[in-house]
Amino acid sequence: MLLDSRELAQKKREVLKLFYARNFVRALQLYEEILVYIEADPEMRKVGGDLYLATGNISLALGEYRKALELWMDQANYERARVIAQKIGSLAPDDLDIHATLAEIFIKKGEMERAGQEMSKYVDKALAQGKKDLAKFMLERIKKRGLVDYLPERHKQLLGINKNVENYFQKVKQETEFEQFNVFLKKEIARGNRYNRNFSLILIYRNREKNFNALEKSSIEDLLSEALREADIFIVGERWVFILLPETNKYGSMRVLERLKEVFNQQFLDLRFFLSNFPDDGLSENELIKKALAYQEI
Repeated sequence: MLLDSRELAQKKREVLKLFYARNFVRALQLYEEILVYIEADPEMRKVGGDLYLATGNISLALGEYRKALELWMDQANYERARVIAQKIGSLAPDDLDIHATLAEIFIKKGEMERAGQEMSKYVDKALAQGKKDLAKFMLERIKKRGLVDYLPERHKQLLGINKNVENYFQKVKQETEFEQFNVFLKKEIARGNRYNRNFSLILIYRNREKNFNALEKSSIEDLLSEALREADIFIVGERWVFILLPETNKYGSMRVLERLKEVFNQQFLDLRFFLSNFPDDGLSENELIKKALAYQEI
């Protein structure tokens, strides 16, 4: 039997009366009877979510809350959308998308700092879930939105905004093997200019006040011999490892870097990895090294 507007309004009032009387089971039965009529009513969809939650069905409650959120977003009712989005986030703590939605809501409301905070939560959760591609996507979105200033330092570093570049650069130059490496780097730059070829530079740094011992150096050399090509060059210093990858573009070097991180992180827990590419990131030794030190791969 079809309901006219008067009958529907009466049914909605009955649902709310039963809801406030805490007769959740009967209220839910009546709600489901009229659901087809109230699909586009965010207030009632929110009530439906509350009823499912009160009767122990979190999954269906989330479905109703998400529908209410979608409708409020369509209506540009961002304050109501914010409230329901935060409720969804509390019920589904692993939900990444809700942080992206909250960020959009705060941007619409002009609350840029809170938008940056929600995007930052998205990045942290994506990394914790092993979803590096999604974390990278959100970081680039943050950059495009102009919200970098609202990020914590750890995320600024992931974007390559590393205020410690000059400090790292001084540490690199203090490395006993730096001069030897710099000779190879200059030759590779000359070769790249002469033959119009690119190459990549990877730096690995032990991020604590402890040098590699003789056994660790030997192990690193073995790992690199197995992981790299014969044409690749590597030098193991006291706390730095220098790697040159001839005729390797940025995409190829990132694949190598991921492979090295996977191998090295099985034995070392205190390493940082840096990357740059010639000619994209610089044309001189200092430019390439500083660009590498400004980069930190996720």
